[in-house]
Amino acid sequence: MPKVELGTPEEQLRPSDVFATRLREIRDDRGFSQAELARRMTEAGRPMSKAALLRIEKGTRGLSLDEAVALAELLGVAPAHMLSPPDDAIVWLTSKSGVDGSGMRNWLLFGDPLLLSPPGQRVTLRLQLVGAIEVYAQAIIDAKKGRDRNGEQHAIRALEAAILNHNTELGKV
Repeated sequence: MPKVELGTPEEQLRPSDVFATRLREIRDDRGFSQAELARRMTEAGRPMSKAALLRIEKGTRGLSLDEAVALAELLGVAPAHMLSPPDDAIVWLTSKSGVDGSGMRNWLLFGDPLLLSPPGQRVTLRLQLVGAIEVYAQAIIDAKKGRDRNGEQHAIRALEAAILNHNTELGKV
């Protein structure tokens, strides 16, 4: 995890603080009252009172992983979003390790906040290849539409080179 300066205890966001804030904002955005969301939780098999939901949103009641996942599902939002702070905020995973919003999403999705581990590097390479494929595929389509055989061949060679480069870089990870 990247090391960042510790703030004062009141400045340190915990994952539960982020979840509580996201829960409140998404619930409001979806137009659910606390009573309505609590009722839906109960109907979904995760009994919850309005008072319990209020305490979760205020940060005075913890919640189980099962409850967190059920809330995300009922609100139609990715659990990674529920745990990711705004990009400029730091969420503290331990008392000595914190990540920003982007780092938290990367960590939750790929296990690496900076995408520097071998699995993270492979994800980055894959995303770069996908971008190259989109660009060169569009160039091929455009060249075919314009009956530009040279342009089509050039785009095909560039696509092949991008794939070869990807495989070479992947072999280094």
